[in-house]
Amino acid sequence: MLLQTLQNLKIPEKKDAVFTYPAYSSWAKLIKQNKTQQRKKNEQSSFGTGGNIANTAEQTKELILSAKNYTHKIGLNKNNEGKSEDIIVTGHQATWHHCGILAKNCIVSELSKKLNGYAIHLILDHDISDTAMTVPELKDEKSWSFKKIEIEIQQNVPLEFRAVPPKEQIQNFIKSISKSTQAACCKDLWSDFSRNKQGKISSFRHIGELITYLQANLNSALGIEMLYLPVSEMAQSRCFINFCKSIMENAPTFAHTYNNAIWEKTANSETKRPDNIHILKENNGRRELPFWLVSTKGRRSPLYVKSNNKNNIQFGIDKKLLGRLDAQRAGQKENQLIQLLKKYGYRLRPKAVTLTLFTRLFLADWFIHGIGGAKYEDITNYVLEKYYKIKNLQFAVATTTMNLPLEGGDKMLKDNPAELKQILRELQYNPERFIKNNSLKNEQVISLIQKKEKLIELAKNNDSSTEDKKKAWAGISKVNDNLRKFTEEAMSNIKKRIILSQSQKLSIQVLNYRKFFFGLFPRKSLENVFGINDGTKD
Repeated sequence: MLLQTLQNLKIPEKKDAVFTYPAYSSWAKLIKQNKTQQRKKNEQSSFGTGGNIANTAEQTKELILSAKNYTHKIGLNKNNEGKSEDIIVTGHQATWHHCGILAKNCIVSELSKKLNGYAIHLILDHDISDTAMTVPELKDEKSWSFKKIEIEIQQNVPLEFRAVPPKEQIQNFIKSISKSTQAACCKDLWSDFSRNKQGKISSFRHIGELITYLQANLNSALGIEMLYLPVSEMAQSRCFINFCKSIMENAPTFAHTYNNAIWEKTANSETKRPDNIHILKENNGRRELPFWLVSTKGRRSPLYVKSNNKNNIQFGIDKKLLGRLDAQRAGQKENQLIQLLKKYGYRLRPKAVTLTLFTRLFLADWFIHGIGGAKYEDITNYVLEKYYKIKNLQFAVATTTMNLPLEGGDKMLKDNPAELKQILRELQYNPERFIKNNSLKNEQVISLIQKKEKLIELAKNNDSSTEDKKKAWAGISKVNDNLRKFTEEAMSNIKKRIILSQSQKLSIQVLNYRKFFFGLFPRKSLENVFGINDGTKD
């Protein structure tokens, strides 16, 4: 695989190369540095201001076991015994991954093989995501457009709450994908699933699990070996519950640090704050924390806590307290939290920063982001340093830009649609400029142009009354209407050029689109970019 180094956190314009940041050649050294930082953390009985969260090694083993069990459960049995301690992690929503995400999975898999460690892909099944697949559609020989193929009726709830569609609906989806491009590498594998493995559908709990399975089989066919761990499962681990409980105990300090991170790291006007990151609120003594409480119907509400001290913590949503964690009651507070969540029917889930914060603290020796996720890691690093007192815990970025090898379609924009619309506007208000020379000799045209010139002079005359000016402008409008009768051919040609240029512009967007599902690419195209060579280039 040809590896090059990103110079900034922007989508690379160069095609068909895997870009990393920092340079891939430095990763092994940085992983060792991260593990040194983790060892220092494990030696402390108290972790910064975050409370006692020691025994991290045991907690990490819990998460790895959960990933192994889940990977086995969805039918992706891999040999994961005898691995080293190195844990390489990436992740994404359970939607249709483009080649930039495939690049992350590929490099996670290859690095883990090199280190004989674990490769883990976090499935963000707790997110609200669009599961439709965008495919290219050739309208005619010169025109490409985008087409969406639905696998389900879209719902505004997290993936983990969305049922697996009926078998017939899945079969129709797979058939539609196969028809969209004959060279798609997913075609044979998914057709085999549609023919012979439909019974497996009943074992999937939700749509995210089905999509994960379909993509994981393609990953495996390309030689990518990983464990899979859904956030919905990870968030039920005692490790995650303890992590959240620790933050709840120190809510004022954590929220202050978190808000400072946002203010300081996005103060520069050139740095745009991600849409999913916002300042934590405080209402009537209730303090917001960056976690979701999700109802049985999938409605997400921010977690709020109210406490006078860490031994007595009330928690709930904005206008409703649900329960209390009390050090005086029987059972540890994390057990109380588990029981109260179960009692009121809420699921505890991380938001963006707490997800990567938890992952980098308790699971990953090396975490690999895409371009989008990396943009908020300055905030995560600030919290790591100021709240958990851990400096220089490094992460990586990997991505690529690939375009589908589509034939046909205009690749050059012959007309600018915006410029043509401006010409059409000009024709609306100055039609005489578009009348052909032979028509300019027409007496009616000559009379109309002369009348318009006089009306313009009257409208612009400072000595004219307001009423006279209004009448003049109204007269100009009527003259223009009459003059446009002599420009019908010109107007028709411009409108045709606008339609054609818009079609050309859309074709170019399709041809340059980098977010098509990687399974739509020919297998050879993927192997040419992600295949393993003897060396790499920084």
